[in-house]
Amino acid sequence: MKTITTESWQLKFRNTISLYFDACCVNAQNERTNNIPNSVDAYIKIRRNSGAVMTSFNLIEPLLGIQVSYDNQDLQNLMDNLMDYCNDHICFTNDLYSLKKELMEGEVDNIIVVLRQLHQYSLQEAITYTIDLINKRIYLYLINVSILIIALIIANCLPMQPPNPLPKYIIFGMLIMENLL
Repeated sequence: MKTITTESWQLKFRNTISLYFDACCVNAQNERTNNIPNSVDAYIKIRRNSGAVMTSFNLIEPLLGIQVSYDNQDLQNLMDNLMDYCNDHICFTNDLYSLKKELMEGEVDNIIVVLRQLHQYSLQEAITYTIDLINKRIYLYLINVSILIIALIIANCLPMQPPNPLPKYIIFGMLIMENLL
């Protein structure tokens, strides 16, 4: 990997792996003591790292032979948001699909379990809330992808002139999504 990656990427990857192991240790401790995080936000922070999704995201650059610049903080923040929304979508969906098994095994690393204990939700209320969270993450992801594409167009990284119809469709799509909510 050292021959196809930069030092900054290697540092980012090591940090991601470290966060993954830390989150796994927190989850193991929570399971051993039957504790849950003290808020939904705390659960989400742990879950983003324990799902190993970020590790997979970080492998995209070397596997595709690309290098993302981390010099532009606005672009980096936008990319971080995209990864968080996608990560949440993957992990929350996993929590939904694995719920039956995890309830039978007494696992506490599941957003539905956390919601039930923190907010005294019924099982159905917690599932409905989780589905709403997933839908919100999809919406935020799509909005941020649109913003990213517009930013790339403004920076002349994507052409606006025909035959590229992308900018018109993105702006139109954003207006439609705005009116749907």
